[in-house]
Amino acid sequence: MGVPNEEGSKKEVPKSEALEEQVQKEEIQKKEPLKDNVPKNEVKKKEVPNEKILKEGAPKKFWWFTGVMSVLAALIMVFLPEAIKDRKATSSPEQPYENALNLSELPPEQLYKEALKLSEHLEYKKAVTKLENLISIWDDYISAYILGGRLYMENLYEYQNAQNMFQKGLDKDPRNRELLFYLGVAYHKTGEFDSAINFNNKALDVDSNFIIAIYNHGIYNHDYWKKCENDSFYLKAKKYYEKVIRLGQEHVSDAMFNLAALFVTRSQRENPNHKRTQYVNQAVGFLYQAIERDAEQGPRQGRERLEKVTGKIPGVEYGEDLEPIRKCPNYIKMIKKWKDQFSELGYEFPNRFYSFFYVKGVIDSDYFLLSLVQ
Repeated sequence: MGVPNEEGSKKEVPKSEALEEQVQKEEIQKKEPLKDNVPKNEVKKKEVPNEKILKEGAPKKFWWFTGVMSVLAALIMVFLPEAIKDRKATSSPEQPYENALNLSELPPEQLYKEALKLSEHLEYKKAVTKLENLISIWDDYISAYILGGRLYMENLYEYQNAQNMFQKGLDKDPRNRELLFYLGVAYHKTGEFDSAINFNNKALDVDSNFIIAIYNHGIYNHDYWKKCENDSFYLKAKKYYEKVIRLGQEHVSDAMFNLAALFVTRSQRENPNHKRTQYVNQAVGFLYQAIERDAEQGPRQGRERLEKVTGKIPGVEYGEDLEPIRKCPNYIKMIKKWKDQFSELGYEFPNRFYSFFYVKGVIDSDYFLLSLVQ
């Protein structure tokens, strides 16, 4: 029997198992590389925790960036509040509540103030629309009816809408003197004198000392008399103008001016000359008093009244009614006296051309005086 060699004594491993072991070792080496495998000439980068970066700050090469951002932040803090304030100041009066989903959530006082601001900005259509919305929710807010009606009447010249607005207010408050008064004014604007006098009378029934209603009662009867020539309206107009003068509160100078115009118109309807002269003299007397009363408040007010009397300010109520007496001797003397008084105070008047040549003696005094009042 032969002797087995040394190699034959070892246990043989199958080739397939050896190959599998080699593959597994290579996979483990890929996943967990050994430290010894790092080349000697390479220095491994040291990892820095994120907390350390936060504590030590950004790298030095970014110092300028952080500085710029700090300056920008400071500027924003300074100018942003001013920009917000300017935006609020220039914003529309209705802007704070323009996004409101339900107007009933807003107080009526706030809506009223917004409408008032819109009217101050001459946005009358928007103002009355806001007031209409207010009334649709709070139909007993009387101030909205008054303001809305006045805007329709005085700014939009929609007299029918004004009458409707005032009447709706009166349905809620039948004895409101303001609504009664302004409804009378709205009817006067459309020439409905009977309705104007009727509602003005109702306002006076509520308050017999309502001075503006007393004054307007004189105007309504004055205009009615000019239209129909019924002397009963002349007497009523005279009565109410004189009452305003007697009470001595507001509109006294206007009542004197209107009473003078009433007397001038009356003088044109009188046949006997002596009666005409009587009414003319009364008219001149009241014009003098009107100028005197305004002059007591200041030279400017007196001069304005004088210009209304002489017709220098166009469109003055009853200003054209004074035309028939503007060449009467008493009227000319009265005008000259007041012009001299205001000139002494340093107030200049129109017609400087005539005044220059009058001083030079080129134009005689009578022609000069007539030129001032024509």
